[in-house]
Amino acid sequence: IDREIKAVARLGATNDYQARYDYFGELGIKLIDIPIENELSSKLPKWYPLVSDITPKSLWYDEFPSIKEVENNFSWPIFIKGERQTNRHDRSKSIIESPTQLNELKEIWKNDEILHWQKVVCREFINLKKVALDHKIALPKSFEFRTFWWQNECVGFGKYWTSENYQLSDAEKNAMLKVASIAAKRLAVKFLVIDMALTEKNDWIIIECNDAQDAGYAGVNPFLLWSNVVKLCKKN
Repeated sequence: IDREIKAVARLGATNDYQARYDYFGELGIKLIDIPIENELSSKLPKWYPLVSDITPKSLWYDEFPSIKEVENNFSWPIFIKGERQTNRHDRSKSIIESPTQLNELKEIWKNDEILHWQKVVCREFINLKKVALDHKIALPKSFEFRTFWWQNECVGFGKYWTSENYQLSDAEKNAMLKVASIAAKRLAVKFLVIDMALTEKNDWIIIECNDAQDAGYAGVNPFLLWSNVVKLCKKN
């Protein structure tokens, strides 16, 4: 290769982004997000301090927290996740309604293939606007949207729960993107995903941030997304 190629990885989440970045670098390919950006956008303890005013209150622990630690900072129910991700939207491992459930999750966490290697994150449980009946089995499906950002510019957005029929009004879209753009500018990651949700009180909040290289499209039109990225690259 005569010159370095800048590229976007579409390989899914990884625990060793630095190794991935170095591997492609040896081939003359530079991934769009450097390792520090991947960590900033992928791990809640990194991105939370920058957006704590527009996302649910969160605390994280190196070891699974005790009931006392949780009750000193939160009211039941609470939302629990790994610092990077949940386990496939499993409600029993995410929405914890009592001390008993917390103790049960502690035992499950130790051997869970997705959760055991992650720091434990406890989040304030906030009621969101629902888009489907909550059957109390999976996570409740709420008015949530995935947004993609390239160099702080929104290049695509779409509903998170693709099997449900819901959409944004123009006013809701503008309000959502206004809040998401605040986060995009604060994180300043070159290729970023921000998941947004509308609360029952009609406030837009950030649910999660991620390196957009790792994120699925959800309801985002990939053709429109990449067309917008190309336009911005040509413009800049």
